[in-house]
Amino acid sequence: VDYQFQPNAASPKSIIQKFKPDVIGITLYTATMKEAEKIIRQVTKFNKPIIVGGPHATLYYNDLVKIANYIIVGEAEKIIVETIKNANINSKGQIIRSEPPDPKSLPYPNFKTFLGYEDIFIYPLLTSRGCSYNCSFCAVRLVSTRKWRSRKIEDCIDELIQAKKVLKNMGSVSIYDDNAMFRKNHIKKFLKAYLDTDINLPLSIINT
Repeated sequence: VDYQFQPNAASPKSIIQKFKPDVIGITLYTATMKEAEKIIRQVTKFNKPIIVGGPHATLYYNDLVKIANYIIVGEAEKIIVETIKNANINSKGQIIRSEPPDPKSLPYPNFKTFLGYEDIFIYPLLTSRGCSYNCSFCAVRLVSTRKWRSRKIEDCIDELIQAKKVLKNMGSVSIYDDNAMFRKNHIKKFLKAYLDTDINLPLSIINT
């Protein structure tokens, strides 16, 4: 459930009562921590292991040891399955650091797991992760590392083609790379491939 995407979705309490999860995971952003803390207080009452991750958990993990069972630091793909399998309500404030994965090895995101996925209009695409620069005003180097990691262009195009088949209201594409312009040849190659397909949707690039 993404409450920024669907602010009028049912309460965490009612969703958990219906879904009956074994583990509860919450993605944390610094700008929405007040709302996240309210959700954490609600879900703690269900006595299930709580795993938190995301940018805020990566940057401020020490602040979360009293309110979560597990705190994921970094990109979680390499360790999330094992963490869930071994999750225990008696574990308190365990900090788990994850090495950044190679994006080429990862499966496409499955947005059908989202509540209300049918209404997704803007499709978020990553053609790369990380940024090698060290700008003082930016936290990307601390969240996604300074190692720039690209995906295969053909995989990015195929992901969009598959998504368009599933998300019937998909009306545009946004590239959310940490630094889409770091390797200009990479993004130019993607844009050319995008134009050569029949995806035919407006496209924007964030973080240019």
